[in-house]
Amino acid sequence: MIICRHAHPRNRIYSLLVTLVLGVFSVGCAANECVYEQQENQKQLYAANPAISVQQWLESSNEVKGVLANGNLFSVKHWSCEHYGKQALMVLGPHMDTAANQLNASVLQLAKLALDEHELKLLSQSLQNSKLHLADAPLQHNIVSNEFDEFYVKIAITDSLIIIEIKLYHS
Repeated sequence: MIICRHAHPRNRIYSLLVTLVLGVFSVGCAANECVYEQQENQKQLYAANPAISVQQWLESSNEVKGVLANGNLFSVKHWSCEHYGKQALMVLGPHMDTAANQLNASVLQLAKLALDEHELKLLSQSLQNSKLHLADAPLQHNIVSNEFDEFYVKIAITDSLIIIEIKLYHS
């Protein structure tokens, strides 16, 4: 089910874009994924988030896909079983006149959608010590933390789009 905040014809186009564009991004997990313990809570948080214009919660894969109020596409997936993890993706573009100047802000915007308070604090502190630059793309910025086996931000450029990925994982 796609939830639109404003019944505007543009939102119907965005919902189609969400389905088509973000459908190509997938997160690897076992075929019989376990349910994220806070699934219902997460679903409600996304539905109430004013930064999200259009969203679709996918029960089968335990993820949300949508369009932010600024027009950027996003996807966030949570999983928990023997391992705990999150993967968030944001697509910026194609009109990116200010994208290079707003790269860290875009990373933080995505992080606020996907991460809990503690994880967000770790990422924010790491970005304060090392600013991300579009000229360095493709790049991977690792967040150093003893509690995660893997925690990073990846930036890639493809044609006229910037793809930001945040992933964290621990067993």
